[in-house]
Amino acid sequence: MTQAQFDKFNELATQLSPEWLTCDGELSNAQVNARRRSIMKEWAALENEFGIEVTPDEVETASFSKYFGDEVNIETLGKKKAVYAPSTGKWKRFKGESLNEAAMKFLEEKSPNYMSGWCEAWYRGDVETTRDWFIVTPDGSYYKVDAEYMTWHRCETGAIVGMCSWSLGSLYKSRVAYFKEGNMPRDPNYQT
Repeated sequence: MTQAQFDKFNELATQLSPEWLTCDGELSNAQVNARRRSIMKEWAALENEFGIEVTPDEVETASFSKYFGDEVNIETLGKKKAVYAPSTGKWKRFKGESLNEAAMKFLEEKSPNYMSGWCEAWYRGDVETTRDWFIVTPDGSYYKVDAEYMTWHRCETGAIVGMCSWSLGSLYKSRVAYFKEGNMPRDPNYQT
């Protein structure tokens, strides 16, 4: 990280301090949350612009260390942001009896203690090495009231996200939309 990049991150980290964030306690919780979301949106934009992943705590710690005269190498602060490059080709249904190593790595990337079963799995690219999976688990009610299914897939940033479905019809529509357009509509039976 360069000094100029550090300065931009440090400015945002300072704005996340409780005193600044709450205007010394003058703002409502809703105002504070809106302010925090806005700052973190700027933070994410800087991470994308610079290709660096760094936390506000890391920046704040380095800033305090520099303030007190400690030697800080800001060039090593943060880590290079991984760039997600989706596999190409058509989606194919996985036909194995149990999920293979690539599918398990995908699920463990989201949840290291994954123990649930699975209903169906789809992949794109080479089945042994792909990072692009669309996996349906029968545990949607764990996440949302009365949901039957949970789908796990990558969003455009490469992060693994889950979405609940309350019926087979909704699950089918979601899968078709994801395969064609890369995003999924909410189930009309969505509940909180």
